[in-house]
Amino acid sequence: MHILCVYQHYANFDCANSGRLYTFLQHLSKRHQITLISSDHWYGRRLTDKYPWVPENVDWIPITVPYSNSMSSLQRMRSYAQFPLAALRRGRSVKADVVYGISTPLSTGWAARKLAATLDVPFVFEIRDLWPDFPVQMGAIRNRIIRNRLYRLEKDLYTQADHVITVAPDMTDHVTAHGVPDEKVTTLLQGTNLGLADTALHTDWKDPYDFGERKVVLYAGTFGRANAIQEILDVSRRLQDHKDILFAFTGGGYFESAIRQAEESSPNVKLLPPIPRHEIMHVFRRATLSIVPFKNLPVLATNSPAKLFDSLAVGTPVLVTNPGWTKRFVEDHECGHFAPIDRPDLIAETILTATKSSDTRNRMMHNGITVANRLFDRVEMAGQLEKIFMDITERQRRTLEQTN
Repeated sequence: MHILCVYQHYANFDCANSGRLYTFLQHLSKRHQITLISSDHWYGRRLTDKYPWVPENVDWIPITVPYSNSMSSLQRMRSYAQFPLAALRRGRSVKADVVYGISTPLSTGWAARKLAATLDVPFVFEIRDLWPDFPVQMGAIRNRIIRNRLYRLEKDLYTQADHVITVAPDMTDHVTAHGVPDEKVTTLLQGTNLGLADTALHTDWKDPYDFGERKVVLYAGTFGRANAIQEILDVSRRLQDHKDILFAFTGGGYFESAIRQAEESSPNVKLLPPIPRHEIMHVFRRATLSIVPFKNLPVLATNSPAKLFDSLAVGTPVLVTNPGWTKRFVEDHECGHFAPIDRPDLIAETILTATKSSDTRNRMMHNGITVANRLFDRVEMAGQLEKIFMDITERQRRTLEQTN
């Protein structure tokens, strides 16, 4: 089977990125031919050179399109328009059996659907964030006509896809609410790389960041407008008299300068450099608590943040701030804490409680590893994805035989 994958934000394990698609391609390329169309944005931002950019048997079609989380909304929208148009031009000559399009942004799904129609093959649509709800609720798209067109596109992509993949149960509910049958939607959680987690759990790690004996409250991810970075910095100021607690940030994005300023003025804030995928699990393991904050918006409560899965896989409890499925998850599995993002006083109090050694903390550490081994394995998810591809291509083959 030849799979054409279209995804703007592809990165491998040498990057400060979750590497979900890289894991999927590692599995799928053992038995199938893969063509990947992606931006070359992360290619020039590799932090190490330990892994091949794409796995063996994967052909990469790079597209040069500027992108950064620190861009203005208008600049990002321009990037989101340029990539799918280029992908559509470059992908038409690929002799694929199925097209696998990954959003965000929604425009990538549009290009993947167009390619599937041109090639007369099935279309599988994976949703990482809910668009256009995300940019609309963040205030990035205010024009009513544009909003309405994007909402129509969203519904068309859901209903016209041969199968829809989501990364969170609340996203699945959102898709089925658009009239998509349950059997056409599969939830494959964001998950993590259990092999990397196992390495972090069972090897000694020499701390290069001078954490010392301090309790590390870790934020690892994008410093974006949606990620409530300013609110967490406010919490750090409330706890600055607690000399044994360090707020460590690693990633990049819009609020990096704000974190840098906080580091300069407060001894309990530390900005780490970006850390590649194959090393970040050691940092998650060293952390006392991992924070998973978002702005208090309904769409952000549906998110499936990689940092949650990475943290739990190495036994680090999490603190989530959204009243969606992640709150239910950490409470049901007793592997983390919840405090609303608009209550910095309660977040600070929760951090003080969570960073103390206790039977509760030890139980959360154990529960996190247990649930990760049961539900977070990306290799297992890649097998599920492969079965979806096989089933829909076989179904199309039978339909064509009956027609002829």
